[in-house]
Amino acid sequence: MIQKNGLNNYLELFEYLLVNKDLNRLKQYAGQLYEAFGKEKRWAIFENNLNNLLIKYHYKKSLDQILDSIHSAGEEKNNENWYQSIEFLT
Repeated sequence: MIQKNGLNNYLELFEYLLVNKDLNRLKQYAGQLYEAFGKEKRWAIFENNLNNLLIKYHYKKSLDQILDSIHSAGEEKNNENWYQSIEFLT
């Protein structure tokens, strides 16, 4: 998605995935963003902006927690139940 969309609309795409509860793609996209920019100084800006969207839509998990779940279990990408780790506040 990054190659097709670039950074021009990364917030809009992340928000779209949140609104549509497309959590599989949201997690993949967050991972791709981190792989592409996570080592750069500007990553803190991305992280803050994405965390603000997670808060706006009442997610319990932060971006760090979502990324940790990707890295802690590499095979989790194929696990259909991963989305249970991303919860809404009620």
